[in-house]
Amino acid sequence: MKTIIATLNFPEATMLPINGIELEVFEAGKENSGNPVVLCHGFPEHAFSWRYQIPTLVKAGYHVIVPNQRGYVI
Repeated sequence: MKTIIATLNFPEATMLPINGIELEVFEAGKENSGNPVVLCHGFPEHAFSWRYQIPTLVKAGYHVIVPNQRGYVI
């Protein structure tokens, strides 16, 4: 299932195969590749919850990486 987020400023998703699953990852500021920052959300949020912080971090010179974390089972 692919989630489509309708917003102009949110990065496009990349699907990465990791340990037998596909992880949805959003990246912005790839031109700042020497300065990575990873933003992780909590349950039940989505990577989209970082939409306001991403542009600010890119402007500050960071390569922003936001994995859309999988659900949790208790």
